[in-house]
Amino acid sequence: MSPCSSADALLARALFTQPKCELAFVIAAQCLDVRQALVLVRAVGARRAFGALATSMVACTIACAFVR
Repeated sequence: MSPCSSADALLARALFTQPKCELAFVIAAQCLDVRQALVLVRAVGARRAFGALATSMVACTIACAFVR
């Protein structure tokens, strides 16, 4: 979601004004990071990596529902 994980907090601050929204963005950015997905695929295989990414997407969706 962002160019690098260290930029997530700065990007969240620039895009959102509420701390809850900033926190949700940072967590979502870490869960849905393409580089981390590739590491998972190499470490545990595509099937398990897809399961982990699907679970993180569901968790991010639930978190965003509570933030609003």
